[in-house]
Parts: sequence; structure tokens; C-alpha cells
Amino acid sequence: MNIDYTCIADGSVLSRLESSYGMLYFTNAHSLVVEIRVGDSCHTGGLELSGIAERTVQLIKDMTPPLNNIRLCIKDDAPESEGEQYRQLQTLIQGLTRTPLLSHLELAHPCKQYIIESCSPVCNLTTLTCVWDKSCESLAHIMHANANSLLELYISYASFDNLERLVVDEHGYPVVYPHLATLFFRDTGTEANDYSPVLESAAPFPQLRVFQSQIMYPFGDDTVFRGNASSLEDIYLMGDYKIIKMLYGCGVFAQGRLKSLRKLMVADSVVEIDNVDAVIGTYMTVIDNVLPSLKELRALDADISNALIASLTDRIHIEF
Repeated sequence: MNIDYTCIADGSVLSRLESSYGMLYFTNAHSLVVEIRVGDSCHTGGLELSGIAERTVQLIKDMTPPLNNIRLCIKDDAPESEGEQYRQLQTLIQGLTRTPLLSHLELAHPCKQYIIESCSPVCNLTTLTCVWDKSCESLAHIMHANANSLLELYISYASFDNLERLVVDEHGYPVVYPHLATLFFRDTGTEANDYSPVLESAAPFPQLRVFQSQIMYPFGDDTVFRGNASSLEDIYLMGDYKIIKMLYGCGVFAQGRLKSLRKLMVADSVVEIDNVDAVIGTYMTVIDNVLPSLKELRALDADISNALIASLTDRIHIEF
């Protein structure tokens, strides 16, 4: 079941739903997707807004009594954040995020501070999708509050400010995500420029199975790869030679360490490096160390691919 509540100010939508309540009783609706789009097309139209958010939350609960899973997607394109319709929106978001049924939260755009703060009561999320930007402190609070329940975390980076807040709380202590299985870093066209070490010894993702970074690996240490050598199955790693060499030096790709690894993708370009042979040699050592468990290897650089074809064709499936 999917409800697209496009504009909170349109009270006529709610009135029609309430008048049809007897016919809108979904006895088999176990999963619900609520999509809230906030844009400059939202207008009051002279409608009475008082209580719309509260009535909407209650109506959702009444219409779907067997519900056990709610997914909330918020898309914020509005140029302003004042007025009664926005206060009603805050109430609606707070009502939905306070229900223990909410398992998935998607903040599809860089959301305004008041929207993120409205989500702050949320707990027990299993999936979180967000954009890391100037509101990263508020996002970090949501991540930390749900660290024990999160299974999937998808982050698009519009800013690399305070990146360490993903795994360090406001007091400087490590944050551990004990059950996180999937971690995605997505590209928004912003390049990381700070590769400082983040943690000295903590292992924030001990059960990580899938790590995909569609941005240049943003940490100056092996933060992502600690404590999960036996669980990692799929790695998509974008990083220049310095990053690969750093991770290799940290022991991430040590002989026999990644015993569960099945897929490895390396996205790099070495054509501008003077000593291409030395670079390829490092990559070959890394790849050789993760065999024989590896079943699929993808290399996006032609020089690396050619070297792999020459030495590994009979040992592994290669794509380039």
C-alpha cells in the first residue's frame, strides 16, 4: 500500500479519505509506504489547516490495523520553511516517526534543518537513506540513535564536513553499528579532500557484508574494514593508488584475511602515474591475497584489466 501525501495543506484530500473510511479498511496491508513531497506548490487555498497532521496519522493507523512496517520518504524542494503548513508538516513527520512500526526512512534531498529535527524521535530503523550536508550533526544524531537496529545505511555526500561524526559521537566516543550489513557511499559530485584518520582502534561495522563506495574512499584509515574480515562478501572500492596502498598497509587485504569475499570491484585510473608497473604490482598482490574465495572481479582501469587477463583468466571470472 502506498500513500503519496503530496501537500499537507490540501485538507480536501484528507476529508475525502475520512468520508470513505468504511471502504478503506485494509485488512491485509502489512507494509505501508508514505511519501511526503514538500515544494513551492504547497498552498493553503483558504483551507482550515488545524489538526490535519494529527488526523492524517490517526487515519493511517485506523485504515491499516494489521500494519507491521512503515516506510517514510521525504522529498524537500521547498524554498521556504515557515507558515502553518510547515508546522503541520512537522507534526505529521513527528507522528509517523514516533510509531514503532517505522522501519525505513528516506530523506531524498538535502532536507532543511526543521525536517531533520522533526525526525529525531525516530528509533528502531532498519534502513536509512540520507544526504550528508550542512545538517550532518542532526543526521548523525539519527544514525547514532538507531545504530543498534540499522541493517542498511545509504549516504549521499553533498559535503564532507565532520565526516567522522558517522562513527564518533558528540563526546568523541566510537559509535558501533553491530548489525549493519550494507553500507553505501554515493556520489553527488563532491570530492573528498580530507583523508585524516578517524578512529584509532574501534570497529564500527563488525557485521558488514556489503560495502560500496561510489565516491573516493573518504577516510584516512581502515575504519570501514575493521572487525568484519569474516563477514565481508562484496566490496566496491573507488580510490586512487594512495588509498589502495594505505588500506593494504593497514592489513585490509592481507593474505587469507577476507575469507568470505566473493565480489571485488576496483575503480581507479593509473594512466597518469609514472611507475604504472609498480602500481599494477600492488593491485596484483591485493587480488592474489583475496583468492581463492573471490568469485567475481571487476577492474575499471584498462592497464589493470590487461594485467589481470594475462594472469588470472583461468582462475576467476573477470569483467572490465
